[in-house]
Amino acid sequence: MRKALLACGLSLLAGTALAAPALHDGLPEYQAQSVSLSPQASYLDEQGAIRIGGAEHAQFVIDRFNALFSSSHPGVRFSDHVKGTTATMPLLAYGRMLFGPMGRSANTAELDAYEKAVGAAPLEIRIAHTSDDAQQEMSYSIGIYVNRANPIERLSARQVARIFSNGNPEGDLSHWGQLGASGAWKERAIHPFGTPEYTGMGTYMQSEQLQGRPVSPAYEQWGSTETILKRLEQDPAGIAFAAIGHENAALRQLAIVSEDGRSETRGSRQDVAAGTYPYGRYVYFYLRREPGQALDPVAKEYLRLVLSRQGQEIIASQAGGYIPLSAAEVRAELQKIELAGSGVSTSVPAAPGLLLAGADGATDLFRRFNAMFAGTQPAINIGMALKGSSTGLPALTADAASMAVVTHEASAAEIAAFRQVWGYAPLLVRIGYAGCGQRAAAVYVNRRNPLPGLTMQQLAQVFTAGDPAGNINFWSQLGLKDSWQQRRIHLYGLRDDGGSATVLRSRHLGKYPFAPHYEALDSPQAVLAAVDNDPYGIALLAPTGIPIPATLRILPLSPAEGMAAVMPSRENVAAGKYPLATYLQMYFNRPPGKALDAQLANYLRMILSPVGQSLIAGAANGAGGYLPLSADDLMKERKKLE
Repeated sequence: MRKALLACGLSLLAGTALAAPALHDGLPEYQAQSVSLSPQASYLDEQGAIRIGGAEHAQFVIDRFNALFSSSHPGVRFSDHVKGTTATMPLLAYGRMLFGPMGRSANTAELDAYEKAVGAAPLEIRIAHTSDDAQQEMSYSIGIYVNRANPIERLSARQVARIFSNGNPEGDLSHWGQLGASGAWKERAIHPFGTPEYTGMGTYMQSEQLQGRPVSPAYEQWGSTETILKRLEQDPAGIAFAAIGHENAALRQLAIVSEDGRSETRGSRQDVAAGTYPYGRYVYFYLRREPGQALDPVAKEYLRLVLSRQGQEIIASQAGGYIPLSAAEVRAELQKIELAGSGVSTSVPAAPGLLLAGADGATDLFRRFNAMFAGTQPAINIGMALKGSSTGLPALTADAASMAVVTHEASAAEIAAFRQVWGYAPLLVRIGYAGCGQRAAAVYVNRRNPLPGLTMQQLAQVFTAGDPAGNINFWSQLGLKDSWQQRRIHLYGLRDDGGSATVLRSRHLGKYPFAPHYEALDSPQAVLAAVDNDPYGIALLAPTGIPIPATLRILPLSPAEGMAAVMPSRENVAAGKYPLATYLQMYFNRPPGKALDAQLANYLRMILSPVGQSLIAGAANGAGGYLPLSADDLMKERKKLE
């Protein structure tokens, strides 16, 4: 009976699609197995239907997977697709959806927040290859492009990696002559272009193709395929990675030669399916997995359907859509699922009362706040799940917490995830400052450097490219003379991968990318060591909490021209004078035009009261080093509650 239902359901689904291409031989037939769905599962909506979130471009296949699964499991229903790739990990971490489809792999920031919240990484399952048709709004393969004035027509993937990354064992490729170009091209420098590292394409290239090495110092970051290729049209010496299928009269998509030189490919559908094109990516399903717990049995059964012949036929039925997996790839993914096991659902119960999620360093401070609040509101229970700042916004996004406390400016991705779920941005209320001295965000120089300080405008001109006021590349432009006059400024910092370096750049240095000669390193220790060994170096870092070498000093900063440059001393931070001060802040889910929940508003009023601020002042010497707000900042935050 179930086989008949499957056959009937599949024929109805395929009837509206174009003829599906031939699938690989050896794909397993789906044999439905009964599963029990717990009515208390946290991924069920109010009507008892299963929520599935993730990438919007997976809607076509998800709808058909759902229909086929329901036909073989009567009584199982699915709710409307929850849209938003960036919302996938927060919703999955807190059990608000069964699984999440994504057209890219989860990035470091997403996985860090997930693992801190859950205690283990999610299970990543490949369900298809990305599309070879970039004209559709889908996830797609990547192409390597040059200007048609460039004589180069083909490269190996290894050569591409040596162009785009820094520190290759075989040597970096920086001039076209190294790739066989002759004449005027022989000494011409290569100008690589692409997306920022924290984007889907950037993360894929850096982790999968560049072997984790930092990008070339000459690398220019642009926000989209359109802007990347427009830049390439203007620069004959450029090379770019971007969405496949955009070759035109001005641009050539390079053939990618195999390492043995016997074959080449430009990323056809057949080559992507066969695994011979190196820049064909995957579509993933991410499943929730807890330490010592089995996979949810419904999720496991659903994935068995997706990874069957019937499921791969659905993928193949979308014209210009995703590319089905091979039988060998399907077997590998099914083995992952089997190794992860099956068992009772690991749904996440809703927390009673008010729940605070976020910065673990704030635990002692908020215990005091909660004790104070209990003195006036004994009937209200406030729980704490403080597992790190990176877990605060995801918990609020998933409606798994009523308050998020963080010690960093929320990233654009964190706000985007919340907005995708709720349709508006969260309410931000600052309650104090989160560090001073060596615990503050700061600019570091070698003690041999005589520079007295910088304005924030100068800092932006030093570290980024494209500022209308011009870029600052030499120490002489900052007034240094004698032996410093002709020396270039050497920039150091962390990778622009969506983490603290990205937040510092976007919040304090404007909308422009880091300068091409910005050297991105893997850890704060490596950044400080670089400036320690380089008197012409300068570094920008978020709060590190690590000792600063005696050979380095923190550079005083001025908010604007004509204002005094100040150090991140306790007095300057508390007075609101230090321009890179980081706030201790809270986020709340408040719909536009509506008042904040009365209990939450009362809790905030207590924190922003003189007594609440005195608790923060008393915690200044603790692990967090928090400081109360200045009078001006305190007034601004109190107005948000009116």
